[in-house]
Amino acid sequence: MVYTDLMFYDILLIFILFIYIVVSSRVGAWHTISTLGFPSEAPELFCRNSNIYDAASILLIISEFVVFFVGASIPGFVAIGLLLASWYLSGKLGHKLGFKKYRTIMLEMAEFSSSDDEKNFLKEADKSDEELLDDVLNLAGRTRPHAKMRPRT
Repeated sequence: MVYTDLMFYDILLIFILFIYIVVSSRVGAWHTISTLGFPSEAPELFCRNSNIYDAASILLIISEFVVFFVGASIPGFVAIGLLLASWYLSGKLGHKLGFKKYRTIMLEMAEFSSSDDEKNFLKEADKSDEELLDDVLNLAGRTRPHAKMRPRT
């Protein structure tokens, strides 16, 4: 198999795509856990200035576009699909990681609390991902337009 510059750009595109998913999902997890009330679970620099991390994610996705347009041999619709899929996947993965950490914290807090508080912590730990996402969006001052209205218990 002959190594060409086109292969280099294709490999570089996939590599940057992977790095973007990893970095962006971690940043999303830190945003999620911070919004849920535990900013101490995120790195100190993130707590001081999260814009640096957001800018790194944006820079990576811009790099993906540049590499694609400079020389990747992947068809345009496939590349755009990969970029959109990586953006969606990193968001979902970031929320999942943040929710997992939140549940772990709630279970640890329930373990070391009184019986009344324990019930509240266990109730929080038992929330579904959808309920936690609603909480995150409400705490951030946003709502999902397609969210179903359901009574809170």
